[in-house]
This record gives sequence, structure tokens and C-alpha cells, in this order.
Amino acid sequence: MTVLTMNGGSVNAVNAGIIQSGNDGTENTEIYLYGGSITAEPKEGSATVGGDAVAIHHTQSGILVIGKEDGTGPTLTGETGVALKEGTVTVNGGTIKATGEYREVALAREDGTEDTGAAISITSNAAFAGGVALTVNGGTLESANGNALYEGIAEDEDGTPAALESYVSAIKVDGGSFVGAEGKDSVAATAYPEEKFINGGQFSSDVSKNLTSDVKLVQDESGNYVVETVDSEITETPSEPEIENPSTNDNVLTYIVIGLIAVAGIIGTTLYLKKSKVR
Repeated sequence: MTVLTMNGGSVNAVNAGIIQSGNDGTENTEIYLYGGSITAEPKEGSATVGGDAVAIHHTQSGILVIGKEDGTGPTLTGETGVALKEGTVTVNGGTIKATGEYREVALAREDGTEDTGAAISITSNAAFAGGVALTVNGGTLESANGNALYEGIAEDEDGTPAALESYVSAIKVDGGSFVGAEGKDSVAATAYPEEKFINGGQFSSDVSKNLTSDVKLVQDESGNYVVETVDSEITETPSEPEIENPSTNDNVLTYIVIGLIAVAGIIGTTLYLKKSKVR
């Protein structure tokens, strides 16, 4: 097992900053990115993992942690920011930027990145073991031309799906900022069967269909969509007013008053009544 921890410094790479390969004998590596920067740029004719230049290419059952629990973290930049096909990934902080072309459906590849132009891109492909678990607690995901977070099944050139179902085991969004390109969804989960996986965060587009039942979506002054906890409203059933049981003496007085008023109405006399104790 290999463990890599990055606390600072910078990596400027051609095509791929870090490749976490799924070849035999390289499973279960652990990568912790707490600071610094990784920038991947394309270069024609160079060694490549295929497709977009990508800051992180993750295709095995290892662990990838981006950022610290206090929200700080690295800056990761690529045409596709972080490409995932397998593994357990947690984003706590930092910034992930995608600069590449938007693709609604990823073209299936057996040798590398399946391009989407998303900051975090999860693609299912039967050529890989699959099993992605993603948790986002914080950080910023930005895409210049596409989705901040994309999940879907890759397709062959003839449009045939490369997998029968999503290989994603879990997606959970508890925080973070998701900024998609203008006119694009900040979050696009097209194959993951569990629609309700967003518990918190800020988004550049409406993500109502992905909200859990305990939260709601409101827009701030800048037009961003912010997730807030639903206020628990306690509804009390109003109690019926208590009706006092008049005493026997009050009943007697009531009949006397009614009688006197009736008489006064007949003779045109004004009566001034004073309650007196009836013996």
C-alpha cells in the first residue's frame, strides 16, 4: 500500500497531475491533499492517460481526501478537475477547477479519463471494477463550461452505454460551493438511483430534486441557491374555552333579570339592576 500526503508546493503536469491506477498490485493506495496546487494541461504528442488533461485521475479502490476539515485545501485545475471511476473520495476544502469542453455524455475509454469538463466527474464503465463513494463536506467546485459535479454512464462511440447501471455506491453532499457554467447545471447526476443526496451547500443552479427531506432551497441576493435546514413547526391544537357552570343563585338572578327587562319593555321604564345575594 502506498500513502501520499501533500501539504504544499505545486505540481505542473502534462495531461495528468496524479494518476491513481487500477492495475493489479496498485490497489488501496491513500492520497491526502491538504495544500499546494496541482495543474494539468494538455500537450499534443505527449504521454497521456487519454482524453482531457486532469488534475486527479482515480480508477482504483483506494482513498482520496481533498482538503482539511477546517475548509482549507489545495487548488486542483484541469480540463476535467477530478475524474473518478472507483474509490472512496472525500472533499473537505480547497478549490477544484475545470476548464475543458462541456460534454453531456462521456465518451467511454479503457485507457484513461472520460471527459466531461466537470470539476468532479464520476463515470461508470464496465471495463473498470467500479464502486465510487463520494462525500463533499466543503470546498469550491467550479466549471468554466460544464457542471461542477457530474455523474453518469459513459457511452461508446455508437451511443451504446458502457455499463448497465451506475457503479456509484454513494453520493453525499453536506456542504461546499458548486459553480457550473452559465446555462449548465451545477449538479448533474444522470444515473445514480438515489436522487436525494444533498443536505447542504451553495449552488449556481436549482438542485431541488436532489434535496433530502430535512432541508429547503432559498436564493440569496446574488441569485445563488443556498440549502437551509427546515424549521420544525410545532402545531398545537387550540383548547376549547372553559365554560363555567353557573351556580344556582346565578340562575335565579338570570331569570329575575329577564323578567324585569320584559316588564320594562312593556311599560317603557328604564331599570338599573344591581346583583344582590339571593337567600
